[in-house]
Amino acid sequence: MVGGPGWGRTDRLAGGDTSARVAGAVGAQLSQALASFVLQVLAARLLGASGLGTFALLYGGIIIGTALCTGLVGDSLTVLDRNDPQIRAGLQKLCALVSALAGALACLLTWATHLLSPGAALLFGAATFVFIAEDTLRRMLMATMRFWSLPLVDLTSLVASVAVLAGARASHVHIGVGQFMLALLVGQLIASAVAVVRLPPSERWLARTRPAAMRAVFEFGGWRSAQQGVRPLMLTAARLIVTVGAGAAIYGHLEAARVYMAPALLVVNGIGSFLLPMYARRRAEPIGRTIRRADIASIYLLAVTVALGVAATALVPVLGRVVTAGQYEISAVAVFGWAVYAAATASIMPYASLAAVRGKQATVMVYRLLEAAVALFGVAVLIAFSKSTAALVPYAMALGSFVGGASVRAFVLMPLGSSAGRHRIRPIPLPEYAIAVAAQRTAPTGSGQ
Repeated sequence: MVGGPGWGRTDRLAGGDTSARVAGAVGAQLSQALASFVLQVLAARLLGASGLGTFALLYGGIIIGTALCTGLVGDSLTVLDRNDPQIRAGLQKLCALVSALAGALACLLTWATHLLSPGAALLFGAATFVFIAEDTLRRMLMATMRFWSLPLVDLTSLVASVAVLAGARASHVHIGVGQFMLALLVGQLIASAVAVVRLPPSERWLARTRPAAMRAVFEFGGWRSAQQGVRPLMLTAARLIVTVGAGAAIYGHLEAARVYMAPALLVVNGIGSFLLPMYARRRAEPIGRTIRRADIASIYLLAVTVALGVAATALVPVLGRVVTAGQYEISAVAVFGWAVYAAATASIMPYASLAAVRGKQATVMVYRLLEAAVALFGVAVLIAFSKSTAALVPYAMALGSFVGGASVRAFVLMPLGSSAGRHRIRPIPLPEYAIAVAAQRTAPTGSGQ
């Protein structure tokens, strides 16, 4: 049974050890986003608008593969009993399978479409494989509550990647997208080694390949993987629509506005990452009260994100050159559009997390697809109408997120609240120990930092 003696003291985010872990997790979100941000700024400065558009498209593909593996393997290793040899073997096999398939597809697609040269395509495929594997190691560190090890891993990756680019520039090598893929590959390889070293000794083992409980892992992680893949896929599809319909240079300007806006949103994303375990711990609360908590969290995240967006937009004339090195201008309209899109996605986090905790993962997936359909339809209409409307693309994507979030609240959560007085809410279809582990993701443990 979930709950029992001793659980009450861990039900608060306040408190010394728990607060330190919360800060560590937010710091990990910041360090990972910082590494991504610095690489994209370097791409904006060294590759120009067209090169940045290509790099963003490729990097978005890596993020899609990572999101799929995070839901399938990362969430599963956190919730399921990874010390069970069969479960661990299943996790290992699925991680290797997803990483290898993503790397092979990345290489073949960019090679076949002539988007990259053969050498650059091979580097892109290798970088994709290692990036996804390294992210799984990050999730292992999170599952063992070693949040403060994550900034070390991320900053190691960043330093190594920048060193590769600096070495190429010092050697007077022409820096193109291929060099960025090489830098990413080297950075992720070294970061993977650091992550392994920072894992507790009890986690540094591989299970025998057989028997492997791949079905048990997939039954839990499948829906989580599908949900996590929708938004990166939607963003990549929007990139393709704009790139094909308006050109890589125009999308490069739009991407520069997104990169500029990204740092202001890191804290919001860090806060949002704690909603799922928080609602899991409070699953015994009446659903009506939890929905009200979700409403408050949604309004808070929306207000904070819009405020950050207003500030960032006002500073575009001053700070925009940091991203573009003065080579081209960043649209203030596009910057605020990305802020609105981020506000929309942040505001629906509480509802999606609460619905997942209440056992509605499959239903949430339906509304995620609705969100993507509305967003991409709006983007396609804008680009078909006029290339000059590309700066409005983030607003169309935000509309999709608002529709999806409002639908989850109205058609998934509210019916649960109205029936709570007559029927007991159906539990999550997972073993009770799995729910307990999920509920303690942020609870103090004996592991070190």
